[in-house]
Amino acid sequence: MRLDAKLRSALFWMIGIGVQVYCIAEANVTLSMLAAPVWLLAWPVSMSVKGRPLPKLVLGLIALGLTIRVLAAAIVSPEDFVAAVSRYIVWLQLLKLFDRREPGDVAQAMALSVFLVLGSCLTSNSMWLGVGLLVYTPAALWGITIYQLYAEALRTGDGEFRDRPVPPGAFSHLRRLGAGAGVAAMGVAVVVFLLMPRGYGEGFLGDVGVVEPVSVSGVPEEVRLGESGLISTSFAEVLSVVVTDEQGRNVGELVKPLYLKALTLDEYANGRWRQSRQLYNARGRASARSHERPLVFHGVTDESNVVEGYPVYEQRIRFLTGDRTRMPTMNRAIRMEPDDDDPRSVRVNAHDITLFNVSGLALSSYTVWSQPDAPRVPPEGLRDALDWRYPRGFEGSAAQRLAQRWIGEAGLSRDPDLWVGPDDHEIARLFEARLQKEFDYTLEMIAPEPGEDPIDMFLTRTKAGHCEYFASTMTAMLRSLGIDARVVTGYAATEYNETTGAFLVRENQSHAWVEARTEPDRWRTYDPSPSAEVATAHQGPSGLVAFARRAIKAANAFWIDHIVGFDRNRQAQALGSQRSRLRAFFEGLWPTPPESPQGESDEQINEFRAAGTRTLIGAAIQVAGLVVGAFGLSVALIILMRRLDLFFEARQRRHERLRHDPEHALRHRQAAFFRRYQKALRRAGHPRGVSTTPMAHALALGSVSGDAARDGAALTALYYRLRFGQVLLGEEELEQAERLLGRITSALRSAR
Repeated sequence: MRLDAKLRSALFWMIGIGVQVYCIAEANVTLSMLAAPVWLLAWPVSMSVKGRPLPKLVLGLIALGLTIRVLAAAIVSPEDFVAAVSRYIVWLQLLKLFDRREPGDVAQAMALSVFLVLGSCLTSNSMWLGVGLLVYTPAALWGITIYQLYAEALRTGDGEFRDRPVPPGAFSHLRRLGAGAGVAAMGVAVVVFLLMPRGYGEGFLGDVGVVEPVSVSGVPEEVRLGESGLISTSFAEVLSVVVTDEQGRNVGELVKPLYLKALTLDEYANGRWRQSRQLYNARGRASARSHERPLVFHGVTDESNVVEGYPVYEQRIRFLTGDRTRMPTMNRAIRMEPDDDDPRSVRVNAHDITLFNVSGLALSSYTVWSQPDAPRVPPEGLRDALDWRYPRGFEGSAAQRLAQRWIGEAGLSRDPDLWVGPDDHEIARLFEARLQKEFDYTLEMIAPEPGEDPIDMFLTRTKAGHCEYFASTMTAMLRSLGIDARVVTGYAATEYNETTGAFLVRENQSHAWVEARTEPDRWRTYDPSPSAEVATAHQGPSGLVAFARRAIKAANAFWIDHIVGFDRNRQAQALGSQRSRLRAFFEGLWPTPPESPQGESDEQINEFRAAGTRTLIGAAIQVAGLVVGAFGLSVALIILMRRLDLFFEARQRRHERLRHDPEHALRHRQAAFFRRYQKALRRAGHPRGVSTTPMAHALALGSVSGDAARDGAALTALYYRLRFGQVLLGEEELEQAERLLGRITSALRSAR
């Protein structure tokens, strides 16, 4: 194969793969489908041996049209200008494939491809982008290497090198050198990846490289009742959540469905629930509520938040997509640690213990500890949070009339002047059970009549609705009796993966339920929506396709947790160490006098030193294992690529020889009888071994049939004369070959 043919092939694959990598990063299926045919068309039109570049005028007009389109996008939609420029670079690269290929043009096309892929890395961190980079990187390295050889040969050659085929072994040394460099680079990359986890150097380039979250609706800032239509059932993934107990055991199956609270809504007006700006004390005096309280329980658990005798659940939560301002958690969080952000950027609502990120950055993961079953104890410094209550409201409404009728039928009572009554929990359970039993769940939304309240419509006319209607109705019924209650929005996660030990939270699992203060200092969770219908609505897709998708999602979860989310905590787990042990190890190497009588003894320091030594040895072994594994995988890939390259190179040489040597092409056509002979032997169960010569193989047929062996030897002699004697067979010899082949086929068939 000639050097310029190598360069054409390398440029073709480099640009094609780079364009698809960009489409993966942008999740732009339309651009991918439009670009792929244009890329494939470039090979027969311009890139192949017989191809010719398109006229400069045609290419110039197309480029001018693309430029005008970008300028129009800058004027009409300035916010989409960057995306328009990126698409412009994509089409410009594809246009370069149809252009002439002088060294400067090739360098421009390759540079555009590299910069486009680098930009893709700054806008996405998906698993598929990683797969694309794994394919693109060796293609780009090989293309750039071939270009350097091409440019140097053009600079120093006599101008005739394009017409001279490159010797078959000319690239062997180059491949070995490139393979060795690639393996070394991979080993260095693994070591750097382990030693420099996520978070190192963050902010060095400002906001460059900060991947903004994809806009996916999930938990709204307010609940709007009374709209018409059908609720979307998008299966887009929002969160990945792993729940463990105090002993570190996974308890996902025990807490299913997992309620993750994101926002509470307590003010109702005109069919809308929103978060109020005021609460009221016992004297009816209003007080502004703060939504910007600094988070005071990050890091080490504040003992004032923990209630003895109640379980503590740890939740490791990772955003997959969606709004990252609200930070869903189990009820009653007592401790929080953002994994890759400043804890001071997180705020807590003192009245309902909901968390939200105010940094403006795309927080990727965080860890929360909760005691959902314990009485409410506000964080230190916010003790006044329980001294306020919600206004009663809903007097004279259908919700109040139904509430009074139901508690009367159950023999219960409620004094609206009491903050907490003795029957409040039973009343809440009553409302929860009867709403689940007597009303229907549906995703179809019906608009109320003019002047009709949506809650009244739900209770008196439709008697069917989605979770927001059930939660709104129960909250209104409780508030009408003087029981503090609020609507909670978040997620009810039911899709638990036993393999990964994680809940996969989807957009369609957004849910609304109720929190009510039915005991002093305790807000209990109630879900009046019919559980079976809600589970059906929240159920993920099923079937073979869904199984494949779940497998892909499991791989994607591994990518997010162990590659993208490889932070300091993951580093400690991967290296099998704890920072305290490493610190103690180094302190043991250079011990310092204790600063207080509580300083560690020599025995303790020796113990820490031994633990640190084991840790470092274990870490070294694991790193070595990773490097060796990466090396083995690299060698296997190199061998595979080498064999594929040899196969295609031999095929290319054969095709070029057939095209340029008419006599060789005629001998190849005449040898068709021998290829049919070999095929007949394989079908009869007598394939020729790699080390067996054709003549020895023919004589070995004597064990099957003497006639077949004799005819096979005669047929092979004709092939030897044609193949190695370089002599064309005459008509009589070709007819003889056909007769011999017919007799051999009949003999093999008779011997079966």
